[in-house]
Amino acid sequence: MVSIRTAVIIIAVLAVIALPVQAQGTTTNLLPADHWVFQALLVLSGAGLMDEVPPEVKELDRYELAMLVGEVITPLEGKLREKGLSPDRLDLVSVSEAVQELALERSGFVAKEVASGLVSDLESRTREALLALSDLRTEFHSELSVLKIHGALLDKVEREIRETNDVPAPILVRESGSLAISRVTTQGNSPALTSSEVVTGSTNSEEWEEETEFHQKYNLVFDTKVADGITAQAEISGDFSSLFQANPGYAPELPQYGSTPVELERLDLYIDRGAWSARISNRLRATLDRYTLYDQELVGAEAQVVVGNLGTTFIVGQDAAESLVTAVNGQYQLHPNIQVGGTVVSLETQDRLRQTNYGVNSYLRLLPGLEIGGQYYLSSEFEGGTALDITAWSYLAGINLQAEFTQVDENYYAALAPGSSDTYIPGSRSYKLSAGTRVGRVDLAAQYGIDEYETPGVTEVTKEVSREFSASLPVIPEKLRISASYRLVDVDDLYSPDYSTSIVNLGSELQLTDEITIKAGYELMQSSDSNSYRSVNADVGMNLNQKTRLYADILVGKEDGYQKSTLREAGLQLGYNFDEYTELIANYRLIDFDSSLDQEDYQSNMASAELRLQF
Repeated sequence: MVSIRTAVIIIAVLAVIALPVQAQGTTTNLLPADHWVFQALLVLSGAGLMDEVPPEVKELDRYELAMLVGEVITPLEGKLREKGLSPDRLDLVSVSEAVQELALERSGFVAKEVASGLVSDLESRTREALLALSDLRTEFHSELSVLKIHGALLDKVEREIRETNDVPAPILVRESGSLAISRVTTQGNSPALTSSEVVTGSTNSEEWEEETEFHQKYNLVFDTKVADGITAQAEISGDFSSLFQANPGYAPELPQYGSTPVELERLDLYIDRGAWSARISNRLRATLDRYTLYDQELVGAEAQVVVGNLGTTFIVGQDAAESLVTAVNGQYQLHPNIQVGGTVVSLETQDRLRQTNYGVNSYLRLLPGLEIGGQYYLSSEFEGGTALDITAWSYLAGINLQAEFTQVDENYYAALAPGSSDTYIPGSRSYKLSAGTRVGRVDLAAQYGIDEYETPGVTEVTKEVSREFSASLPVIPEKLRISASYRLVDVDDLYSPDYSTSIVNLGSELQLTDEITIKAGYELMQSSDSNSYRSVNADVGMNLNQKTRLYADILVGKEDGYQKSTLREAGLQLGYNFDEYTELIANYRLIDFDSSLDQEDYQSNMASAELRLQF
């Protein structure tokens, strides 16, 4: 009987004979015992995307390893085709869902996260599996081609897989041991350089001190293919509130905001030419990183170009103040494990005042399971303030570790990334260490952080120390999971008494049947200044039939201390799929907030309907 290994070698030899002359240089040498490929295979195996990695895996040659990778590519591509997804309708969300469904069928690592409802863990571990598969596909590109194992659909989302973090991961491409690189990453809005089809409409009312105001609004999005690789999208909205108000000028002393029946909200043109893509828009949401250009709305264009091992992003446009914004970011692959980059972002006002921020970044994979990334920024304003961000990751011995250090000068300023907790805080220094592991069936995580904030002209600093612990346990595998977390924050403040805050969260998820999922949670926050907040919440989701789904949620919260308040909130969503191209979603939400400060009492309700169409 011919062994699998012998059969694979025979097939590979026959295939090589049939290849053009330039492809016959491929060899079938063994990889070093400490090669990163084996760790990546363990990631896929642990995620439930392939069978258990055999003990003799390090004795397999490149073609045999490529066959193992094919055990993931083939069923994953099959899943995507089962969903009726063509390359032009494929996105990272649908690929992630296919990965999770495949893992569920095989009861793997990702499957447990799906059953537990730990969304943050699910997202990170799904991404880890996709990155491992991407690395392996590029590593064994030649061997997979010889073996006729193709991933045409996965090729369409390769760039999206790589561009979800501020510090981009390297694209590892080796051909027969050489250091050839066929693609690098870029920073920017590349996942947003695609269009979607949706038609929505909504109506809502808000009651404030016994006065009720109604808004009848609609929103339409039209999407059309102009030519191969070129798509245009237009968004039109309108407000018919004035038509339904008996006396729209009931308060003539107040400014009146007119309602427009038809208004062009957004006009986009998407271009995808393979090596380069672009978006031209009157409402371009532009982001490069959180220290130079972050979530700015521009009238302009963004383009991304990949040439060899250089990826570049260009952005130009005007902001709301009609200032000129120009930005360039480049990422260069020096080595399969090393990537470096740079950023220049400039803002020029109508008064010809200019402010520029410069940045450099690098990413290194030091060895399998140990990576480090760093970013350094310089501002042309306020005597050249700087910002530094260094992060290290380790995936060794079943423990995930991450250490991060950031330091931002009090003089650092970026007009297009205004300082806040979402971007940066001038005069701050931060140290964070987090760890996660699995002991038996229990997932454990811990984080310790120190944040220091400087005040100009003062030698002392405000110091905040946080500790967080969490655990998650599947009480009944794939049926019931409970989770708990505890967070303690101590603040040593310069201008007010020191205080501490503790937060406890308890959660559970019950998969009652294949069609019904129930979630419940409890939160308690207690501060040393006698302020407290507690809340309970519950969610129910069910598929009523193959076309109809229902989702309901409720939350009740109460605050005691300096301010006494009660919050009651409930929502209901009903969705109906007419067919694979048409979906109707109806929403209703009610909010009731009572406070000891009378002027903050209010009730609000909102009803909306959304019709999704694809042509």
